[in-house]
Amino acid sequence: MEESLSCLGQVPLHPRKDQWGNTIIDGNGLAKLLAKEADMEYSEEELPVVYGAVKKKLGERIFSILENKFKHCQPSEEYLNISKFPWARIYTLNIDDALDRALLKNSPQKVNIRNRTDKVFDPDQLFQKLDYIKLNGSVDRVDKGLIFSVKDYGKTLANTPLWYKELAEDYFKFVFLFIGTKLKESVFYHQVERCKIDSESIEQRSYLLTPDATQIEKSNLLSGHNIEHIPCTLGEFSKWLKKTFPTPPTPNDLAIKTNPALEVMLGFETSGDRERYVKIFENVINISRSNLSSSLVQSTPKGKIRPFYKGFKPTWFDILEDVPAELKATQEVFEVALKALKGGCKLIVVSGPAGSGKTTLLKQVALKISENEDIPVYYIEQPVDILKEIVNELEKINSNKYLLVCDRLDVLSDDVEKIIDDSIINKGVILSCESQKVWESRTKYKLGSFCKEAYSLTLIEKTDAKSILQKIEKFGPWTRLGQLSESQRIKELVEKAKRQLLIGLFEATSGIGFEKIIENEYSSIKNEEERALLILVGFATMHKVYISDFFIKRALTDMGIDVSVATLANQMSGIISYDNGKLFARHPVYIRHLFDQLINCQSLHDCLCSLLTAYTVYEAPVIRFVNKNEGILFKSIINHNFMKDILRGDSSQILNIYESFEKIF
Repeated sequence: MEESLSCLGQVPLHPRKDQWGNTIIDGNGLAKLLAKEADMEYSEEELPVVYGAVKKKLGERIFSILENKFKHCQPSEEYLNISKFPWARIYTLNIDDALDRALLKNSPQKVNIRNRTDKVFDPDQLFQKLDYIKLNGSVDRVDKGLIFSVKDYGKTLANTPLWYKELAEDYFKFVFLFIGTKLKESVFYHQVERCKIDSESIEQRSYLLTPDATQIEKSNLLSGHNIEHIPCTLGEFSKWLKKTFPTPPTPNDLAIKTNPALEVMLGFETSGDRERYVKIFENVINISRSNLSSSLVQSTPKGKIRPFYKGFKPTWFDILEDVPAELKATQEVFEVALKALKGGCKLIVVSGPAGSGKTTLLKQVALKISENEDIPVYYIEQPVDILKEIVNELEKINSNKYLLVCDRLDVLSDDVEKIIDDSIINKGVILSCESQKVWESRTKYKLGSFCKEAYSLTLIEKTDAKSILQKIEKFGPWTRLGQLSESQRIKELVEKAKRQLLIGLFEATSGIGFEKIIENEYSSIKNEEERALLILVGFATMHKVYISDFFIKRALTDMGIDVSVATLANQMSGIISYDNGKLFARHPVYIRHLFDQLINCQSLHDCLCSLLTAYTVYEAPVIRFVNKNEGILFKSIINHNFMKDILRGDSSQILNIYESFEKIF
């Protein structure tokens, strides 16, 4: 069963009952009833026409009629069965509450019933929560309006509700299952076509379940929208689900299918509370070569220069294939970690300037200990807000010592202090890193007592240079270095790496200065859409977090840029990385130079406003409705010191931003 399956229904193909035990009337039946109540002659006009004609005459009584027919409904057996299965999302065009009641009674997920005008919520990646969106309104929220008449549709097209936009975006991300609809919804098609034209996206194969369709209708669905018709009633589909899945999959099953690494973590589970474990270990990687190899997909063809040698952080595939050189510092931190695991130290900190190789070193040490020592190793790549819960469970599932590795120590410093100070961690050792500036000015005062001395990344030695050059020859740009003698290569790399290792690599392989490299690359970007993407992704990269594609899409749309995020990212390959919906720019050092020297304040101001606008789809306070990563990004970009820095102290631009969003946030 697809973990990304979504469902859309309209025409009743099943015996749903109203509160009086009568079969719920369909659109034609409602049109006839409304005409009768308004004392108007009915001549088979369609519901939108009838509703528009009688609405003024019936006034408030129309809502009483609708409540009488569509409120407190009795769900059918099919509804009750389908509601036992987890779904990514459910959109419906029905206004009755039969499915509402079935879901609230049987769903294994926590159901949130949304109206089309409600604020948007991001999909729950663990499938514990289900958004059930009533696009045409709901009989129990008539104050929010209903979409029945031609005028209603016109208003919706003119001022599209947030959830209709979200539906169109979902249509290009997920496999959709349409049940019992003729798909003649003008608002739906308008949004899909808008999204398709704007983003150059291609629909995935979706499926329409109705009892019948003409040959022309089938051909139009398949060729025009990549929708395959399956002749089937809701009852037949319900029976198929029962037969195929005698025991419905759980939300955890779908979460594990989406993130196979979770299954390894759940193998340690002893309490039986799988849901809790899925949530806790969502962002924890159990480090082993077999686990990493089975859960990752190689994205860079062999023979192509690896992104790592273009300035990107190393992927786990890079680490598995020894793309970065193992330096003297790697072995030294490896030995420090082993000593800590045997002794009483609970925290090891690696500090160094930006671009000095801290993240690379952490990943290398994590894999090295996993492969060479009988010690479990866990890695947290993204910021988390449940570090205490993670450590609590790791303490339970490990009978002996273990190593917990995490990047960005400053973000986790409050939790780390409590974990060590309160003796929550006893068997484990935390290995982390932080920039030299942040460690010395801030984090050291909080955690310095737990770490005798931070390991500082210093200048590379000649032996390191030899190792690096061997890797560059195999995986990186070798054209210029290949023309030099071995001694010249070593001298070139050692001298230029005195600034920073990353800068040294750039300058040694290109033969020109780091700043000139960035300036040349940026000047080659002639497209304003690409420059906007770079700025938006850069805001996240400089704060060492990723940015999700749906935030980028919302921000670009606000700027009037209607281009696919994937298309833009592909055009920016080598500067921007796009992986599994997450975008990163090359490196904070790279972005910092761009923002400080090359990009004008007005462009930064406009992109910052649009990115903040992307957060306005959430209710306030925003921080409660986004994940830790997106929360860090939001707090970082709305911070006054950041704005003062990025906008070069321009108080008018800073005040303009705060005034624009003061009420919203």
